[in-house]
Amino acid sequence: MPLQQNPFLPRLQNQAIRQYRPRQKKRHPRLRQLDRHPHIAHIRKIKPLAARIEPAIRKIPAPQQNPPPARPERKRPVHLLQITVSSLGAFTASIALDGTAYAFTGGLSVTGAFTGAVGPGTASVPVTLDLSLDGSGVLSGAINGENFTAYHPAYVKGQTVMQAGKYTVSLQATTAGPSVPQGTGHGTMTVSATGAVRLAGKLADGTPFTVAEPLVVNGNSKSQLLFCDKSLYSKKGSLSGSITFETLTNSACDGALQWIKPPGNTGPYQAGFATGVSALGALDPAQ
Repeated sequence: MPLQQNPFLPRLQNQAIRQYRPRQKKRHPRLRQLDRHPHIAHIRKIKPLAARIEPAIRKIPAPQQNPPPARPERKRPVHLLQITVSSLGAFTASIALDGTAYAFTGGLSVTGAFTGAVGPGTASVPVTLDLSLDGSGVLSGAINGENFTAYHPAYVKGQTVMQAGKYTVSLQATTAGPSVPQGTGHGTMTVSATGAVRLAGKLADGTPFTVAEPLVVNGNSKSQLLFCDKSLYSKKGSLSGSITFETLTNSACDGALQWIKPPGNTGPYQAGFATGVSALGALDPAQ
């Protein structure tokens, strides 16, 4: 005889489920109102975010035991230095670093020395000056590790410039061979009545140059033109050196220059070169 389902069984099961279901405690109305407070809701939003950030922090790799070596500090090139020293040792100067000019002042000690720094903040460079007190007026020193020597102007206002006039200058490379232009360059040099000098011309490969500087007195008490033209070959090459005025057999002045052409992909001498240049100047006969 098949078993018949008790019609009261479903009701008894529902009663047992309700009887053993854990009761939820009723929260006080004030607590339920606190749950809706904006600050409490904000904190509940932050907690899941903090849980996501913490695992990400743990995944950050530990620092390397042997960090890569630091890049060597790049020296800032010095392009121009101008300085004026008073009779009491105070000086005003300007220096060009990476194309930016910085002005600075100071005072020389009783021995003619100065030590300081030039430039903004941590980008400053060390400067040392040493003025010779033997009457020659020679100023030497170093800027950012680069040594220099500066000379006093040969003439002051009111003095007669003995070298005034117009000169023709020949320029001959001292290096022989096909890697360097072997022709002769030329230039015209004019010394004014105030001691200002202008030299313009062309080198053996046809490259033009122009310099303008005052006459100075070198350590041998001779008038001299010191210059450095960095405008050659799109400002990547240079012509620099000195021309000294003295009594010579076949010329009125001579000098030793340095001619530098960088490597390039067009034109002659693409490998570039660096050579000395012998300069000889003669006074124009019409003078």
